[in-house]
Amino acid sequence: MKFSDKDARGIKKKYIDKYDDRGNKIEGALYNANNDLTGRYTWKYDDKDNFIERAGYNAKGDSTGKYLCKYDDSGNRIEQAGYNAKGDLISKYICRYDDKGNMLELAKYNAKGDLTGKVAWKYDDKGIELEKTDYNAKAEPTGKYVWKYDGKGNRSEQIGYDAKGGLTAKSIWKFDDNGNRSEEADYNAKGDLVAKHVWKYDDKGNRSEKATSDGKGDSTEISTFSYTYY
Repeated sequence: MKFSDKDARGIKKKYIDKYDDRGNKIEGALYNANNDLTGRYTWKYDDKDNFIERAGYNAKGDSTGKYLCKYDDSGNRIEQAGYNAKGDLISKYICRYDDKGNMLELAKYNAKGDLTGKVAWKYDDKGIELEKTDYNAKAEPTGKYVWKYDGKGNRSEQIGYDAKGGLTAKSIWKFDDNGNRSEEADYNAKGDLVAKHVWKYDDKGNRSEKATSDGKGDSTEISTFSYTYY
């Protein structure tokens, strides 16, 4: 599949993705506006279609690094390790889940194995994600996001708070009849509108246009997207 991102000045970048017979993405190539290859990624999967490796390469084919993942018997990703181009470990994430498969905690470690931070989630009794809190290495909260949902189960609002519980930002989302996000309004801590994004989709449900305006309603960017299937 080929995907192009274009604004009023022309194509900004282009992606060409390849998939296997099971629908898993196995290769992705990124091109700039001059159609020059700028990077490439490859994916590998286990026999349960869990992604176990993603490797990156530059335009010359040299490695830029890779991620390796491990899963439990339920298919939950329990570990993700990042390596640089030389193959040295640079980071590791360890994940913990509840008995419903909801991620409860993600612990971040550096190459030495030192804890650098943690993320924790909360859910309602139906497994709907309600809250995410970030912590530093000392287990002190550094920020939090709280989500609200509309009557159809779409995530319709995101509220950000700082470490002291002060409001930092808010985003409100609207959706079309197909469940695609059609509009996003972003507000600062004072409640002022700072940006608005409007999306359009083609008959296959692919995003075809994104229009962005500032808090005054003036257009700041319009991008169009086209797709080619092979």
